[in-house]
Formats: sequence, C-alpha cells, structure tokens
Amino acid sequence: MVEPEYQGTHKPDRRWVDESLNSVVGHLLDAWFKHPCVREVTQATGLPAAWLGRLDQMLDLPGDHQLHAIVMISSRLNWLFHIVPEWTSNRMLPLVQEIEDKNSAFWAGYFWGNHTPQPTLYSRLKPAFIALARQKKLRHGQSNSLAGILLSGWGYEDGSTGSEEHISNVELREVLINSGDDLRRMILWYLQQWVNNPDSPFPGRLVSFLQSVWPRQRELRTAHISGKLVELVLSVPDRFAEIVPLILPRLVPIDSQAIVLSHTNIVDSIFEACPRTLLDLLAVILGEDSTVWPYGVGDILYQLTLRPETRDDLRLSRLIRLDQRRSFQ
Repeated sequence: MVEPEYQGTHKPDRRWVDESLNSVVGHLLDAWFKHPCVREVTQATGLPAAWLGRLDQMLDLPGDHQLHAIVMISSRLNWLFHIVPEWTSNRMLPLVQEIEDKNSAFWAGYFWGNHTPQPTLYSRLKPAFIALARQKKLRHGQSNSLAGILLSGWGYEDGSTGSEEHISNVELREVLINSGDDLRRMILWYLQQWVNNPDSPFPGRLVSFLQSVWPRQRELRTAHISGKLVELVLSVPDRFAEIVPLILPRLVPIDSQAIVLSHTNIVDSIFEACPRTLLDLLAVILGEDSTVWPYGVGDILYQLTLRPETRDDLRLSRLIRLDQRRSFQ
C-alpha cells in the first residue's frame, strides 16, 4: 500500500509521518521499538511498567513533540494492543475522539502501520473507520489504507448477525454510498487483487459483493467506476460469463481515461468461450461518441466478427460503424 497521509485541520498540508520520522522524538521512539528488550516481549510477559512509563512520558510532551510521539506510537497500535491492551485502550484509543492535530496524527501513524487490526481491536475502531470513510476529501494514501482495512473486515465476516468484529454487507454498502470515488475505486482495486488469491475468502465472496454490497444508486455509476468494474471482471476470465450479468446494470459508457481496453487485456478464453457475453459488455460500455473510446477497441470488435455467435449481431454492426466513423474524423 502507498504510505498514507492525513489532512489535519490546523495545518492541512502537514506530512505527519515524514515530520515524525525526522524529529527528535521520532528517532528516540524508533530506537526504543527496535530495542532487543522490546522486540522480545510477548503477550504473556507484557511490557514492564518502566517501559510503559517512557511511552507515557513521550505522550505527555508539549506541542509538536507530543504529536510526533502519537504518530510513532499509533503506527504500532495493533502490536501494542496485543501486548498491553489495557494501556493501549487507556492511552491511545481515546485519541480517536480527539479533534484536529491529535486525531490527525493518530490516523497518520495508524495507517502508516498499514495492517488490519485483530478482531477485538477492529470492533473498537470500526465506528471510527466508518466515520472516516464518509469524509469525501480523504487523501489518496488514507483512502488506500482504509479501503484495504474495510474490505478485509468484510471479507472475513463470518455471516453472524450483529458481529461487531467485522464489516457486514449493509455496513460496507453504506460506506460505498457515502464515501468518495477514490475510496470506492480502491475497494474495487483490492477486491481485484484478492479475488485471484485462492487462499483468501474473496473468490467465494465475489458474487455476494456484487449482489449484496455494491450500490445500485444511479449517481454512483460513473465512467471511472465502470472502468474499475470492467477491470475486475476481466481479471477473472474463468468466471466472466457468471460475473458480467451482475455488473451490467451498474455500468455506464466509459472513456479512454477510465480503462485500458484492448485485445491484449482480454484473454483468449473469453473470445473462445463467451464472445456473446463480451459483446453484451461492450454494447453497454461503448457509448455513441466513439472519439472517447479506449484505444484498441477496434481490434476487439474485429475478433468478434470471427466468431459465429457474434458476427451477425446487430449490436456488433453498430459498434463497428461507430468505430469506422471515428477513423474518418
């Protein structure tokens, strides 16, 4: 994942992680966390009171020193909650409710750590994750990390009603409805990566995501989102015929900025096994203005003229005419 940044209210362009790493407090805490005595602790041993006292001292420093300490310590929040859950709950989790710089520093550090929290901590942070996702102007790095955490929480949801440790279908759908396009695109990007991992639960949850999670609201049907949905379905060629009907109602015409679409992006098995389904998809995503079509579409249309299932289809004839019109412009 990309290193996240979080936009604080007081200094909107502040790069919390860079500042903290290069600060005096940052150097001290980095050395502290790398100390052999700290690295060898376990959940059974916990951290000695004297060592926790040092962290308390850092968190009680004034001004920017305190903020740098928050960044560095929150980046290890999952580990600290595992080792010393009571201290972490008392000293670090209240920062979720803080405003302006303390809250911004907390999230910058936490997302920099870039790990999905364990179930118990997930349940504590889930309301804050959902609240963050509703912010329309999250920085790209934060949307990146948050999208992975939210989708991971949904993917490992056990199906039990009212489970607080995970994200339910309804909760993730509400997130997608109320978030910005950047977070929506990142969730689809992660889904595309994980759905091809047979060791994860995502291959078995793809249909559920498209049927029960992905929103149906018309205002969410944009060219960029349609492009991401098309990339997703092209990434699972063995399930192409199964998945395309699920996304067709959510698509609008795309343009060259939304997706790279050419013969090389479509595996031969799609042309061979389901050319009609591919034409179903192209008929929706290729609009009347062929000048904005992605480069390489003409070769795809030509391939479909070689297939008996599609060569006489009127929709293909229409798309070829539009493509030829583009060639003469």
